[in-house]
Amino acid sequence: MREVYNTDRMPPGQQFDRMRQAIEQLPMPLRVVGQPSTHLQAVVKIANLGQVGVTFLDSRSDRPLQLRRTHRLIRKSDPEEYRLVLSLHGRLTCQQGDHETRFKAEEVALFDTSQPLAWYRDGGTRPWQAFIVSVPRTALTGAARRAKPLLCRTLPVHRRLRVQLRCWLGEIVARKAIFEQIESEEGGALISLLNGLLAGEGDQGWFNSLTSEIVAMRAKSAILEDLGSLDMRPSRIAAAIGVSPRSLHKHVGATGQSTVMGLVSAYRLEQIYRDIIESSEDGASIASIGRRWGYPDPAHLNRSFFRRYRVNPGSLRPTRPGSDRGSQDGRR
Repeated sequence: MREVYNTDRMPPGQQFDRMRQAIEQLPMPLRVVGQPSTHLQAVVKIANLGQVGVTFLDSRSDRPLQLRRTHRLIRKSDPEEYRLVLSLHGRLTCQQGDHETRFKAEEVALFDTSQPLAWYRDGGTRPWQAFIVSVPRTALTGAARRAKPLLCRTLPVHRRLRVQLRCWLGEIVARKAIFEQIESEEGGALISLLNGLLAGEGDQGWFNSLTSEIVAMRAKSAILEDLGSLDMRPSRIAAAIGVSPRSLHKHVGATGQSTVMGLVSAYRLEQIYRDIIESSEDGASIASIGRRWGYPDPAHLNRSFFRRYRVNPGSLRPTRPGSDRGSQDGRR
């Protein structure tokens, strides 16, 4: 996650001009129309998931604001993306093509960066907050034909899916660490979501399947956040993402990937494998690497490692003259 804009870090009186400059330099530049606000607050955070981007926008102004994307700005820069907007708080009037809609909190809408658009926000103390998912047009199937009738309209997204989506996107932009293990998988899940919406998927089975996928992705992120903890167990993971242990097991099982503790073990062994290879020269013992990632018992580590990779941990390191392979493995 990177924070690209925050008025709290700017001198008083300069927030509006700096916000206008920052917005005009975005990959999808917009023109800010309106009188300078004396009470402007805005925060923009961006997280990249491979070819998919997730943006969190939080703004409030005491005066009305308009954001416009004109033909001139499209010629200047066009990422050729679709933007899926999940509104969190406040109301926003949007116009694209010949359609205008006023969106309220918890609604989902779709926009095209290659067409002119306008967003209007009334002044007031209430914030407007939203998540914006950016997906390249090339990642979608038959996107232009299927998306046109859906632009600037409220999309039919089941409430339970919206709740999970809101929590998941919030966790993504709040991360301090980069989880390379799952970022491309998360981006793929968001592409699947948009493809399904464009294809008119709206039956209960599709929503349930996608909800399970999102819950499983959230569980994986929670596991990676605390991977070395010896107290890692399903109830703790469930509490971290705000679901019951039973619900966690159900959703993870529905994805057909693994059990909850199977995910924990897989990520731990993957990290141990990587650390063994990368620490060959610094002298770190395999036993100490195992302890770091939740395997305090060397014998348990050896069995689990062999079961997954069909080799012993010590065989990943070259034998040095006078060294004791058994001690490297943590065995006596």
